[in-house]
Parts: sequence; C-alpha cells; structure tokens
Amino acid sequence: MALVLAVWLLAVGGAVGSFLNVVVYRLPRGMSLVTPGSHCPLCKHPIRWYDNVPVFGWFLLRGRCRDCRTSISFRYPLIEAVTAVLFLTVAAADGRAAAAGESLGTMAGLAASHGTLLATLLAAALIRYDGQPLPPRLFVPAIVVGLLAAAAWPDLYPRPFVRGLAGPMGGWMEGVAGAVAGLLLGHAARWSVGPREGRELPHGLGVAGLFLGGQAILALGLLVVAIHATIQALKTWRPALQRTSPGLWLFVLAWAWILAWPPLAERFQMP
Repeated sequence: MALVLAVWLLAVGGAVGSFLNVVVYRLPRGMSLVTPGSHCPLCKHPIRWYDNVPVFGWFLLRGRCRDCRTSISFRYPLIEAVTAVLFLTVAAADGRAAAAGESLGTMAGLAASHGTLLATLLAAALIRYDGQPLPPRLFVPAIVVGLLAAAAWPDLYPRPFVRGLAGPMGGWMEGVAGAVAGLLLGHAARWSVGPREGRELPHGLGVAGLFLGGQAILALGLLVVAIHATIQALKTWRPALQRTSPGLWLFVLAWAWILAWPPLAERFQMP
C-alpha cells in the first residue's frame, strides 16, 4: 500500500511539474495556459499524449521532437522530476503529523497546501531565472489555498505569532499575520539584495508567511538575504552563480522548513 501511494504521489507531482513548465513559459508572456496544447516551438506540431508523460516522455524521445527532431531542453524533465520528489517528500513529512495523532484528512490537506506553496515558489524562481517579469497573478491560487488552509487547520504553525485565538479565526489571523510579516520583510530584503534581483521577494515571502507563519518567515527571510550576500561575494570566482536568484533560495529553504515541520511541532508541543 505504501508503494502504491508513493508511486501515485510521484505521478501527481510529475503532472504538476509538467504544468509548471507551461506556466513558467506562457504566463509571463501573457499566453493562455490552456490553448493551444503542448507543441513543438519550432514545427508547431502538437505533442502526442504518449510523448507527454512526465519525465519518461523526454527520455523516450531522446530529448528531441518526434516530427522535426529539434532538441528539447533537459530542463523540462528535470522540473518534472524535482516536483515529483517534492510532492513525495512533503506528503511523507506531513504524514508524520498524521502518525502523531492528526487525521488522514488533515495530513492530505496539509500536504496539498504545502505542495501548492512550493510549486508556486518554484515557478516564481524559474520565471526570474529566465529573466522574465514576475506576474502577480501567479500567486493568486496560492493565496486562496493558503487562506483556506489557515482556517481549516489552525495548528498548521508550530509556534504562532497570534496568541489567544483558537479555531478557524485563530488560524486565519495567524496566516494573515505571517503574510503581512512576509510582505514587510520581503520589501526590506528586496532593497538589501538589490531592487532588480530581489523583485520576487515581497510576493514570495508574503505567500510563504501565509502558509508557514510569522516565526518561519522571519528565519527564512534572513537566511535568503544571508545566502544571497554570500553568493554575491563568491560570484567573482564562480560566474555561473550570477544566474541564481533569491527566489530560488526561498524555494529551497521553504521546502526544508516544511520537511522539518513535524519534529518542530513535537518540540514545541503543539496541542
């Protein structure tokens, strides 16, 4: 049963990663995310459904279009594989909360909400990596999911900012407080790393604060700035590091925080 669940999570994550590839390319360019369907950018031939299987499709095609033999970037299966592993590891981490007494429904809800956050942060990091403007509407689905998750699972945050409120209202207030803290910290961090390089930080930290709470976002924001400052100091020796953005480190750190969430919950003795 565990193996079947793991395969299913990998498949769902891979499908989400395939959609993220579409979002990252089309959304900044104002294109529809639905039509036309996936196609070769050179010959415009639609990609057949059996060639569009996440990760495996690229290897079956040997990285080339079936019709015109144009090279297909390895980034596509890489993003699909990363997202597949992301969903599997997040579900495993949130499953520890279920084993510690939470219901299976709570575990599934937490995993889905955390997966939504990380997929959004990954898409934002990739868009900025490509040098494209970051569309604010990228974050709208995550904001909606985050507000619903905060109200549905008030114990989402290991150590809340807002005390004295219980139930959905307490969770919602904690989420809003985390989002506000993230926005403020994001604007400060943007100017500390450079207004052009840190363009994604206000939105990214704001959304992360909504999902992870104020305590987490303070730590994540400071770490992002510290890592970026270190990268800036090292880029003279490693010019390739110039392509990394603060949004990438925010994604990695948020993923690490979510994986560490169950032991943090036990340490802080969440009710």
